[in-house]
Amino acid sequence: MASRRTKSIGTKVTPEEYDRTQGLAGEQPISEWVRAALLKAAADPPTSDSVVLAELLALRTILLNRSAWTMRNRVCRRRTRSTAPPRTP
Repeated sequence: MASRRTKSIGTKVTPEEYDRTQGLAGEQPISEWVRAALLKAAADPPTSDSVVLAELLALRTILLNRSAWTMRNRVCRRRTRSTAPPRTP
């Protein structure tokens, strides 16, 4: 037997927010749609793992680009030194 819902949660929304919610609810009563959306969001909170992974990948990209830039400059300096005429004192 299902337990009765005896507690209530309420909120105020703007007319635009209400219209958007009504559109998302479709044929379903808004209160039922909001209840289902709230319980789903509470059960599956967004994890920060994806944010941390994105930050690590961005840092990796920066370090690889910096490393490639440094290596290119070293190669250019070596070529310049090897092809430059010898210095006379």
